[in-house]
Amino acid sequence: MTIHLTPQQTLPPDKPTSADEQRLSLAGLLSYLEGFYALGVPPLNRTALRSEQYRQLLTAHLIATEADGGESPFYTHSFRADAAATATELLSRR
Repeated sequence: MTIHLTPQQTLPPDKPTSADEQRLSLAGLLSYLEGFYALGVPPLNRTALRSEQYRQLLTAHLIATEADGGESPFYTHSFRADAAATATELLSRR
């Protein structure tokens, strides 16, 4: 079997020219190797990633609001007490 790496920006991937050929991105190659060696794909905790990204966004928003001298958002005190929990709760309300 022949495996060719394709650039990430190629959408859709090039079609293979023979039956024993695959064209994979780097992520596709990693997935193929994990399946071949029965390693399995590690589960991603997308909820935690979204909460962390939202926490970072709220932190940037609070800093920008303080720099402009504007009124503090309603979640300011809660966020300063526990940023991760506040971000998770606010994200769940969206």
